[in-house]
Amino acid sequence: MEPGLFAWYFIPDREWWQGLAGAAVGLAPLLLGLYIGVLVGGLVAIFVYAARLFGFNRVVIPYGAYLVSGGIISMLYFRQITDWIETSFRSVQIVTKIDVVQVGALGTNCYVIHSVTGSDCIVIDPGGEAAKVINFLDQRNLIPSRIISTHAHADHTGGVAPLAERYGSEFMIGADDIQAATQQSPMLIDMLGDFVEPPAPSQQLTGGETLTIDDDVEIVVLATPGHTQGSICLHVEDHVITGDTLFRESIGRYDLPGGNGEQEIESIKTILMILEDSTVVLPGHGPSTTIGHEKTANPFLR
Repeated sequence: MEPGLFAWYFIPDREWWQGLAGAAVGLAPLLLGLYIGVLVGGLVAIFVYAARLFGFNRVVIPYGAYLVSGGIISMLYFRQITDWIETSFRSVQIVTKIDVVQVGALGTNCYVIHSVTGSDCIVIDPGGEAAKVINFLDQRNLIPSRIISTHAHADHTGGVAPLAERYGSEFMIGADDIQAATQQSPMLIDMLGDFVEPPAPSQQLTGGETLTIDDDVEIVVLATPGHTQGSICLHVEDHVITGDTLFRESIGRYDLPGGNGEQEIESIKTILMILEDSTVVLPGHGPSTTIGHEKTANPFLR
C-alpha cells in the first residue's frame, strides 16, 4: 500500500479540513452579510407593506435602501465574528504531523514525526524495508536527525542501520534494550528477510527525556518496561506511540526473553492510562485507538 495513503487511513490528516475551514472563514463575511442583508431587507419589506396596508403611507424609504443598509451593517457585525473564528482556527493550527509507513513481514508501523514547516524529523521503529522509508522521506524532503526504536526486537530495529548511514542520523533506544538489540531471534530474522543489525546507540533513553523538532514539536519519552526491559513509549502532544506495549484491545506479548507480564500491565496502568482519555494511541502494529477506549474495552486492563 502506498505509504501516504496508508498514513491518511491510519492517522486522518487534519490538514484537509484546515483548507476547508480557511475557505469558509474567507467566505463567511460575504455569505453571512448577503444572508442577513436579504433577511433584514425582507423583514423591512414586510414592515413597509404592512404599514401601507394599514394606511401609514408616510413610510417612503425605498426597499433597496433597507436592503443595502442592512447588508452593510450585518457585514460589519459579522466581520467581528469571523475575525474571532479565524483567530480560533489559528490557535488550534496543527504544527505537528505524524505519518506512518507500514514495513516488513509483520506490518510494523514505522512513524515519521515532523513539523509542518521544517525538514527535520524523527523516525520511529523502522523495522525493515529501509528503501520504502527512504523513498517516503525523500519525496517529502524530510531528513531524520534521530531514529528511535521503542524496543529491541528485530521488527522494530531492522531498518535503522541503512537509514542512519544514509542520513547520518543518531540512533536512540531504551538503555535496558541495548544488549538485546544485538541478540536477535534467528527465527525472527529469517522471517523478516532484510534485517540489518542496528548501530551502537548515540543515546540511551531511560524515560523523562524531552526531544524537540524545529523548536515546535516536543516528544516526551516514557519508560514502560514489560514487553522488553527497555521498552519505551513516546508522548507527542495528543498522541502516544506505544510500540508493542499497548495495542487496540490487547497488549504486547511478554513470553519472549526480557518480557514480564505483570510489569507490562503495571506500566500500562501507571504510565499510559493516566494520559487524557482522548489521547490517540499509535501502536507498533495494527490500528490506532484511544486511551479512553482501552480503559473500557481492553480485557487485559480489567
